[in-house]
Amino acid sequence: MKRKQILIVISILLVASIVSYNFGVNRTGSFTDILGGQEHHSPPSVVIEPGSAVEEASYIIFKDDEGLVYAKNGDTGEVEYQDTNAATVINWALSSLTPGRTWREKIVLKGNFTLTDSDSNGYCIDLTNQDYTILDMYQAYFTLTDNQDATLFYSGSGGVTNLVIQGGEIDGNKANNNAGYGLNLRLDGGFNIFRDFKIHDCKQSNIKFTGDGDDGFIMRGVNSKTTPDYGIYLKDIVDSRIYGSVFGGWDSDVYIEGGVSIWFESCYFGGASYHDPACPSNNVVVDGSRNIDFFGCTFDFASQHALLVKKDLGAQNPPHQISVIGGRIGKGSGKANGAYSAVKIEDNSWGVQITHMEFPWLASSHMTSWNQWKYLIEESDTADYNKFKDNIINSGCYAIGVNSTIGANTVVEDNIEK
Repeated sequence: MKRKQILIVISILLVASIVSYNFGVNRTGSFTDILGGQEHHSPPSVVIEPGSAVEEASYIIFKDDEGLVYAKNGDTGEVEYQDTNAATVINWALSSLTPGRTWREKIVLKGNFTLTDSDSNGYCIDLTNQDYTILDMYQAYFTLTDNQDATLFYSGSGGVTNLVIQGGEIDGNKANNNAGYGLNLRLDGGFNIFRDFKIHDCKQSNIKFTGDGDDGFIMRGVNSKTTPDYGIYLKDIVDSRIYGSVFGGWDSDVYIEGGVSIWFESCYFGGASYHDPACPSNNVVVDGSRNIDFFGCTFDFASQHALLVKKDLGAQNPPHQISVIGGRIGKGSGKANGAYSAVKIEDNSWGVQITHMEFPWLASSHMTSWNQWKYLIEESDTADYNKFKDNIINSGCYAIGVNSTIGANTVVEDNIEK
C-alpha cells in the first residue's frame, strides 16, 4: 500500500511539472500565474557594459572615463579594438569597413576626442579612398592636440567620393599649432554631403575642398569661423550647393578658385575680420570661376571688399556669370576706410549682376571713414557687360558715389536711393 501511495505522489508531481513547463514559462524566462494571468520576471543575469549594445552602425567609437577609446561592432555589440589614441581607433574602424562597397556604411562617434598625428603624416584622420562612408559626429567634439601642426580630416590624391560628415564640433586649436586645416579633402566625384557641424580656430583654412572637375557636394547648416586663413576655400569644385551656412575668415570668408556652377543660398559671410581689423579680409573672392550664384545672402564687416571678382591664382578663364540676387551688403570694417568698394570687378570679368540687394542705411554716428565704402560697385581693367540694377541704396552707405564703372556696356539703372 505504501508503495502504491508513493507512485501516486510521484505521478502527481510529474504531471504538475509538465503543466508548469508547458503553460507557465515563456521563452524569456518569465513565469506566468495561470490563474491571475500576471507575469513575474526574474532578475537579468547579464550586466550590459556602457557602449556594448547593438546599434545601427558598422562601428561605434566611444571613450570611457579613463580615456581609453573603443571601436564597437554595431552588428554584434562586440568591442573589436581599443587604444588610448582616438585617431588610431578611428582610422582602424575606417579600414575595417567593407572594401569596395557601393553602399554607405556608418561610423558613429560619441565623446570628446583629442586628435594627434600619430604617424607624422601631417593629418590625423585619413579619409583617402574611404568612399561611401558616413561619419555621424552629432555626439562628438574634436580638438587638435597641441604642437601637432596637422590637418584633422584629410583625403589625399586618391580622393574620396560619396562621403557624409554630419554633426559635432571641430576645434583646430590654432593658439597651440602653427599649421593645419580642419577639413582638407579632395573630392573625387559622387554625391558628398556636409551638414550640421561647427568648425573653428584652424591655423589654416577651416575647410578646403579640391576637385578635378567631376565632383560636387551639398552643404547645409555649417558654421565655419575664426580662422586666420579662409572660412572655406573651394578649388576646381563644380556642381555644388551650400545652404544656410556661416563663414568667417581673417583672409577671406569664402575663396572660390576655378569653380563652376556653385550656388550659395541664405548664407552669412563676415564677422571674423571684425575681431581683427588689421587683417585684409574680403567677404567673398571669386577667382577665375563661372556660374557662381548667391541668393538671399548677407555680406558683412569686410575689411576690404564684400565681393571681389578677379582672375588671379592661375585661373585659366576670366570670371563670368556671377549673380548676387537678394540679400544684404552691410558696412565695411577695419581697413575699409573709404579705400575699398563693396563690389569690385577686375580684369576682363563679365556677366556679373548685382540685383535686388539692400545696402542698409547707417546712422551718421556709425558711418565714419573707418567703415565707409569707396563705391558700391567698381570696375577696373577691361571689366564690362555687368549689371547693377534694382537695388535699394540708403544714402549713408557710401562716401563718394554709387559706382565707378568703365565698361561701356555695363548697366547701372533703376536703383532706389533713400
